[in-house]
Amino acid sequence: MTSCAECGARLGPGETCTDLFNRMLAVEWAMIGRLGGGIAPEAFLATAAGSIGTRAHFFAVGSYQLQHPEGLTAAALTGLLLGIGDVLAGRRGVTDIRLDARRAFNGPQRVRRGRGEGRDPALGKWPSAWPLTVADCCDVDPDDYADAVRRLAEATVAAIDAVRPGAPSPPQSPRRGTPQPGADRKRR
Repeated sequence: MTSCAECGARLGPGETCTDLFNRMLAVEWAMIGRLGGGIAPEAFLATAAGSIGTRAHFFAVGSYQLQHPEGLTAAALTGLLLGIGDVLAGRRGVTDIRLDARRAFNGPQRVRRGRGEGRDPALGKWPSAWPLTVADCCDVDPDDYADAVRRLAEATVAAIDAVRPGAPSPPQSPRRGTPQPGADRKRR
């Protein structure tokens, strides 16, 4: 058996971490199929079960990206880390995080680094070992998938926090429509 160079997940013969990621997403589709019960996708997304599926997908993809930082900019990874932390803590919803990401990375701001550029040096310290990886989520029962990827996201954020203890806590992203301190003061 070999392991993924970035996340350490155990790989079967001829298997890549991308293969594990795709297997994990197949479990997600099975979960959504069970939750959706044949509802049209647009209608499903408007239900509470659709919200569970959206959050599970965000945790799965976001955790995978954080554990595979090579090729992503430090700004993209930092924004993703903050977003996952905010969703885990219940401070913000996935829809708000996605809108902010679109705004931040629309236009000349890059999300990906060029192939072969390696890890963004601005990223600083980053884990090289992870307590949970996609391998831990690709063989779970679809009924347990949402909890499994939430644990994956929690473990991923905790592992990053553990190697970056000196990093200042970033400010919390305000919710749209929330008054900011001093916003009611007029300039003189």
